Amino acid sequence: MDRACAHPSFLLFIRICDSTALASCNLAMYRIATVVELALLNMRVGNQVRVSQHVTDRGLQAIVDAMQRAKCVGLNFSRCKHISDVGLQALGDALPLATSVSFNFSGCDRITDAGLKAIGLALQQVTTVNLDFCHCYEITDAGLQAIGPALQQATSVSLNLSGCEDITDAGLQSIGCALQHTTRLTLNFSRCDHITDIGLATISHGLQQATSVSLNFSRCYLITDAGLEAIGPTLRQATNVSLDFSRCVRITDSGLIAIRPALQQATHVSLNFSECTRITDAGLLFLGPALKQTTSVSLDCSSCDRITDAGLHCIGLSLQQATSVSFNFSRCDHITDAGLQDICLSVNQATRVRLKFCFCDHITDAGMQGIGLALQKATNVSLIFYHCAHITDRGLQAIRPALQQATNVNLNFCSCVLITDAGLQAIGPAMQLTSSVILCFSFCERITDVGLQAIIPALQHATSVSLDFLLLY
Repeated sequence: MDRACAHPSFLLFIRICDSTALASCNLAMYRIATVVELALLNMRVGNQVRVSQHVTDRGLQAIVDAMQRAKCVGLNFSRCKHISDVGLQALGDALPLATSVSFNFSGCDRITDAGLKAIGLALQQVTTVNLDFCHCYEITDAGLQAIGPALQQATSVSLNLSGCEDITDAGLQSIGCALQHTTRLTLNFSRCDHITDIGLATISHGLQQATSVSLNFSRCYLITDAGLEAIGPTLRQATNVSLDFSRCVRITDSGLIAIRPALQQATHVSLNFSECTRITDAGLLFLGPALKQTTSVSLDCSSCDRITDAGLHCIGLSLQQATSVSFNFSRCDHITDAGLQDICLSVNQATRVRLKFCFCDHITDAGMQGIGLALQKATNVSLIFYHCAHITDRGLQAIRPALQQATNVNLNFCSCVLITDAGLQAIGPAMQLTSSVILCFSFCERITDVGLQAIIPALQHATSVSLDFLLLY
């Protein structure tokens, strides 16, 4: 006991998820508590316990009573519908020594602001905070105001309140004031549709020290370019930037221009503006040069149907140093083979490549030829072109050079109805080095047993295989 208590830190991780292995849940939790206490005494690391989601506050209290000495605590009670504020009160009382916490109570819809207040009071000494209360619909601004003090000493903060629809700009203001020391920040307020540009402006004050930032405000329909203008200049120090404003339909090209300062120093960038239908080629024209230093880039502009080949040309010229590339321009109806070939200029040095151009009706075998020439260094290749109905066997033959060095391959050409056995015969022998293979050719009605026989060389050394050749009659 004395030797265990003298140890500088304890790590405890308990995962509560779907399982039928334990029927009497709360009794099981008491037994688990005993195991946890023994684990602490033996200084074991990374204990994981799985029980049913029927656990209640009583069971949670049994667990936390055994955690008084824990400094690093991880609890996953996702979708445990019977957990309420009472359980969180017990949790808050049991963690006087914790300096690093990770709590997942997503979908526990009995939790309210009172539960967050109980945690907030207990965690003011923590330096690493990860809180997930996604779909806890009773949480409001008052809950964020309660946990704000718990973040003031934290250097690493992750908050997920996605779907908590009563959160407004006032709640974000409480968070923004507490982030002065944060260097790693993840905020997910997707589907909190009362948040406006004012909310983004209030959290921008807490971003200035951050070197790694991930912001998800997807489906916050009131956010406009002004919100991006508020956060762009505050992220100049960030080297890792992830911004998700998908379905924020009021964002335009001006918003992309506004975030350029946030990307100047970044080496890892992920931008999602899917279904921001006011974005055009002009936005990509200004965005492209800001990405020249990036080694890893992910850009999702799917369903931005004003983007054409000209926009892809701007991106392709700017990203020739990237080693990891992911582009999604699905449902951009004006993109043709020329745009795809231009975007391939950015993947010459890439070892990880993901290209998604679904429902782009103007892409043909000529676009596939550009991919084959550009991806010859790639070891991780994902090509998703389902419902590009003009791609034929010649297109698959053209991408063969892109597959010969790949150890991980994901090809999705579902509903490319012109593909036949000859296409699979072209790519099968090219994938002999693959250890992970995903092939999706659903609704390609001309593929027969001959085609399946042709892909056997790609499977012989693979340790992970997924095949989809569904036909619906």
